[in-house]
Amino acid sequence: MAQCRAVRHVYPCGKIAYVHFRNVRGKLPRYYEEFIDTGDVDMMRALTIYRDNGFAGMIIPDHVPTMPVAQPWTTGVAYTIGYMRALCRALNIDLED
Repeated sequence: MAQCRAVRHVYPCGKIAYVHFRNVRGKLPRYYEEFIDTGDVDMMRALTIYRDNGFAGMIIPDHVPTMPVAQPWTTGVAYTIGYMRALCRALNIDLED
């Protein structure tokens, strides 16, 4: 997976200050924002690579698709944060609440 190879290449250089954790489908110039669990990137694998390389920076949710509900953006962000927390727990990554 190209995204994971990129993380392994860039991380040792000390060039990652924080991570916008999001998922997409497709490639430039045509890509589409996806929910964190439905895009082309294996998000658990990506988080595992960060963990295994000692990344201790901030990982934050980024763009999320809107949903047909009263609060489309906040609902998508809440879903993303919950999914990120579940991944961290599954990978035994300590969370700072």
